[in-house]
Amino acid sequence: MSSKTIAIAGAGRMACALGRLFQRRGYTVSAVASRSRERASTAASSISPTTAAVGYSDLPRHATHILIAVSDVAIPDVARMLAVPAMHGGIALHTSGTRGLGALQALAEAGAHCGSLHPLQTVPDLERGVLALQGAAFALDGDETALGWAHELVRAAEGRPLRIAENNRAAYHAAAVMAGNYLITLLDTAAGVFESIGIPRGQALLALAPLARTSLENAVLDGPERALTGPISRGDVDTMQAHLAVLPPDVRELYRACGVATIEVARRQGLPEEAAMALERVLRQN
Repeated sequence: MSSKTIAIAGAGRMACALGRLFQRRGYTVSAVASRSRERASTAASSISPTTAAVGYSDLPRHATHILIAVSDVAIPDVARMLAVPAMHGGIALHTSGTRGLGALQALAEAGAHCGSLHPLQTVPDLERGVLALQGAAFALDGDETALGWAHELVRAAEGRPLRIAENNRAAYHAAAVMAGNYLITLLDTAAGVFESIGIPRGQALLALAPLARTSLENAVLDGPERALTGPISRGDVDTMQAHLAVLPPDVRELYRACGVATIEVARRQGLPEEAAMALERVLRQN
């Protein structure tokens, strides 16, 4: 079958967003599979009126180029259900950021070309997910044929391919968690501090959001060293001590850890070593 005809194993937010994105970019998403026929039907209708809802073992009848967008733990089981004779010579890409190609062993043994295509992006809901995936980075791995199709899909999404070898996947995913999940944690913690001084959480998030967005944009456009401002970049020990004095213990520990890491950015920015060491003493003291 043509590489322009694809099927998707999975019916979650990522599966639906990828399906709708590629449908809009000229691909035919012929079918969606899930353990629940109801979920498969809902996902299929969100992609196109002609996308069929089927069971996993029936999916290769609709396309032999398959995206497997299911939970990490489910990938091997789904691969076994897809490992039918029709997949010989076909291509299967899973979308996990952590699992290697071994998760698709059953498909490889059935003669399929195997790889991975992990979108370095979050999908909060269908429409925002489709928009977010356009231009995103995608981590790729696989055999030559699987990689060829993965690159084709990334080009269709106007994305940026990142070749990530299997032994580097854990480090890659840890970095993704820090850049994605932990930014949310920091914003939530900052909003909590605002809330503790009488600013309602909703107002706190709205007040902090422009600062967070601008800081992130500056770091991307200018580099972290040029973007860094604030007391650590100035070597302002007195302000750091004042902050530590008023923060509750759990927030104080997070503040200390982030502060110590930020000193390294400030050093690259040109902070004198004497000032850096003075800041470290304050942040590391019990």
